[in-house]
Amino acid sequence: RDVLVAVPIFKPLGDSELEMLTLSVVAEIYMPTDLVIKEGTSANELYVIGDGQLQVSRSDGLVVAVLGRGNFFGEMALFHEDLKRNCNVAALSICDIYKINTSQIKAVLDENPELHREMLAIAESREAINANIEQKVSMFASVTCTGSLAVDFKMRLQQRILNIQRSIQRCGPGVDRESVGGWCGGGRRSAVGRCGELSTS
Repeated sequence: RDVLVAVPIFKPLGDSELEMLTLSVVAEIYMPTDLVIKEGTSANELYVIGDGQLQVSRSDGLVVAVLGRGNFFGEMALFHEDLKRNCNVAALSICDIYKINTSQIKAVLDENPELHREMLAIAESREAINANIEQKVSMFASVTCTGSLAVDFKMRLQQRILNIQRSIQRCGPGVDRESVGGWCGGGRRSAVGRCGELSTS
C-alpha cells in the first residue's frame, strides 16, 4: 500500500480503493537485464516501480523511455481490449516491481472519474509519442544515410525521444497530443537536411 500511495496518480484514491488495489498487487524482483515485459505478449497488467530503473525499448533497439521509482507502465491495457505489448521493458538495476491486474484497476477507475481521466491522458500522451517515434523512424528509413551518418542520425533521434519523455514527465498527465507533436517537431525535410549537412561536414 505504501508503494501505491507514493505514486502521484493514485493520490486521489480513498482508503477503500487503495485497499482494493493492494489486495491484487503481486510483488516481483528483477535483476539487471531481466525482461519485465516482452514485445508481442498479451497486456493484462499495470506495473508500478517501487525501486530501481528500467528501460523501455523498441524491437529496432531505440530506447523510448527510462523509468524509475514511482513511475508506472503498462497502462495501455486499461483502454484497449486484446492488446499486445509494443515494446520490451528491461531492468537496468535491481528492481522492485508491483504488478496489478488491469481488471482490478478498471473497477477502481469506474468509481473514480478523476483517476480515469488522468490515466487516459497519460495513455494518450504516450500513444502520441509512439506515433511520432514511428513517423521519425519511417522518415529515417526513407533517407539515404549510411555508415557513420546513419549512426549519428539514429543517436540524435534517440536523444530527442528521451528529451520528449523527460518533458512529458515534468509536465505531468495533462499533456495533450498537440503539445507532444510540438516537442517532437521536425519532418522528412529536416531529416534530409541533416543528412546533407553531415555528408558535407
